[in-house]
Amino acid sequence: MIFAYKKFGLTETRVDQDMSTHRGNLNFAEWLHRGPASKFFDLLTNPDVDEICRDEPDKKSGGTVSVLADVLASVLTEMYGRKYVDKRWILNGLRFCRDLVSSLGYRETNEGRFLDHCDGKPNVVLVAGCQNRRMMRNRVAAARRLCRILPAPISIVFSGVHPPRNRAPIPDESMRMENLFFEGLRSVPNFMSKITRNSIAIEAKSKRTGENIKEFFALKLLEKQDSSNVALVSSTFHLARLAQYFEAGVGERVKHVNTLLLVGSERLDRLEKVAADKQYAKQVFFQLALFMFTELKKDGNRLR
Repeated sequence: MIFAYKKFGLTETRVDQDMSTHRGNLNFAEWLHRGPASKFFDLLTNPDVDEICRDEPDKKSGGTVSVLADVLASVLTEMYGRKYVDKRWILNGLRFCRDLVSSLGYRETNEGRFLDHCDGKPNVVLVAGCQNRRMMRNRVAAARRLCRILPAPISIVFSGVHPPRNRAPIPDESMRMENLFFEGLRSVPNFMSKITRNSIAIEAKSKRTGENIKEFFALKLLEKQDSSNVALVSSTFHLARLAQYFEAGVGERVKHVNTLLLVGSERLDRLEKVAADKQYAKQVFFQLALFMFTELKKDGNRLR
């Protein structure tokens, strides 16, 4: 499991994560300027295309960068499934995701030390849903493991219903996660005294990452305490996006946040099994591609 934290309300000396290695590895700028591939730049910088690519109905998510990243991730995943791309890409992708979290100002810690940053405050745990059963089990297991360590009081929010499409393998992600959570507690003695169904909230409206955070804030759990620690539990590739949405939306609630803890659900001793999952691979590739196209769009004027 990967742990990272950021203290709110304190001015800490920030050491920026060096992302130059990743920029070098993902630098397709020269390739994009050759022949037909240069049209990618036209797409990235065209505001009309960007508007068309944005999701309905609020037009606040998606965009050209996201669409192109999804296309590239799909291609890489197909190559991965046919073994043209090996598992080292996944492992390097996870390192990239870890460094991306650090680049946002989060400091690495570990299971034995993260309690030092919680300062005895109440704890609120948000677990993000997904449509992949293995990933969901890993996220719930990570939340359960985290809650065994955290001191009471603990509030847990299972967040998500299903993506915006008519058919979904898991119609109600939040309810499925709650059931998995309690199924895993049957073999844990004396744990039910710390976690009961009354301390769990089901958020069954959100269909995207931004909505996970928006609906979490709508529950007003942070306002019930002077100061709380917030833990965001998800797959490692998802942590940076969750953290960015949280910081963008917290607003005046920031005074109620002591520490924001990010918990990646992958077991480092089981990465071979994780890497074998094509859906997981696509999410890692998507995060890599999103970073690459975002960087290229930023540098577009300079590179032209």
